[in-house]
Amino acid sequence: MKNVIKTIMLVLTTLCTVLALASCKEEHQHSYTYESDATKHRQVCTECGEETRWDAHVWGEWKVTKEATLDEKGLQEHTCTVCGYKGTEEIPMLTPTFGATTDFTAFYAYVPADFETVNIYYWGENLESSYAVAWPGVEMTLVNESEHLYGYTLPAGVDNVIINDGSSQTVDVAYSPERNALRFDVLNSDNKYEVTYTSYQAKADDPELAKPEASDPIEMITLYVVDTNGWDVLNIHYWGSKLGDSTWPGVASTKVGVVEVNGESCNIYSVEVPEDATTYIANNKVDGVESGEQSQNITAVADANCVVILADLTASYGNYKDGVFTEVEVDLGLPEFYIVGKFGTVNWTFEEAYKLAIDEETMTATITVTLAVGDVFKIAQAGWSGEVSSDELGAAFSVAADGNITVVTAGKYQIVVSNLDSTPSLTITAVTE
Repeated sequence: MKNVIKTIMLVLTTLCTVLALASCKEEHQHSYTYESDATKHRQVCTECGEETRWDAHVWGEWKVTKEATLDEKGLQEHTCTVCGYKGTEEIPMLTPTFGATTDFTAFYAYVPADFETVNIYYWGENLESSYAVAWPGVEMTLVNESEHLYGYTLPAGVDNVIINDGSSQTVDVAYSPERNALRFDVLNSDNKYEVTYTSYQAKADDPELAKPEASDPIEMITLYVVDTNGWDVLNIHYWGSKLGDSTWPGVASTKVGVVEVNGESCNIYSVEVPEDATTYIANNKVDGVESGEQSQNITAVADANCVVILADLTASYGNYKDGVFTEVEVDLGLPEFYIVGKFGTVNWTFEEAYKLAIDEETMTATITVTLAVGDVFKIAQAGWSGEVSSDELGAAFSVAADGNITVVTAGKYQIVVSNLDSTPSLTITAVTE
């Protein structure tokens, strides 16, 4: 019996050994390789396909492989210390330094293809007033038609420019001594073009660029303002000057005394304004606060150094000298209005062909004009000394926040500005023939 048991045990042991050897033959040493993407990695056996779990990369330090310049983006890479995967990232182009022109300097712009007249408006803290320009600036020279490249010679002291066609424009562009040209980029939320700085090397056959000629320097003069409304604050906002417009709500005035107007004692103030400013608005607004009052547009008059802000927010005129105020009768005449915009051959210029005809009996100004879909215009006095607001003109037109009127339905229209002797109002009516 013992022999039988031994025999059975031997057979079982042999069988277990055979089974174990068979099992060993099925097992193997895994041969793993890494599988990676931009954020993670895992191991995969090349023989049986077994996969490990995904793990995030463990990045080493960034190393610059290509330095960024003013003209090209750079490149940097870092490596996963586990799997060796390399991640790359662009380095933004260097930002040029900003400053001001120190002499007459060639400046260029690659503009959109639909720009017909290309203007450059420029200004600077140290720009001589004899070289100052009024909006929309001066016309640039066409350098290369196929590339829509224009140029202009800036005077010394310019540190900001705006390129425009009278309607569309860039943002305020800071001048860079390192880059003499710019390219238009996307329109921002204010409907202004962002820009990219670049360079342009003038060629031997390029046309001579337009260059400013010095005019008489623009002086600052003292304007006196009489307040009949008892304001605590009095500012003067001015525009139309080559030196630029004041920033709303304008320049703060200084009380200089008390004068009598229409039997009432009123405070009189002084403020410095450019001698070529065409229009003023007096107001008692505080910067950043909408409350307060403001006068109607006040036309600058050479023969009167003082304006009186009346209770109805219109103005009368006078002269003030040595503490004495004297009223002056001023005949401003009726305002002359034009259609100004981008339509037909007009590109935001004041053209006699689009001047409204005045009827003094009815105190209206009228013109009939044919307009196409997409035409954009305003009704304005010469030199932008005043614009006629237009809140609702019917479905044939749309009115933007800046007052620009866009034609939605083409046709012939009669444009009428009424109340020329008070507050002008606008009516546009389709003409049926």
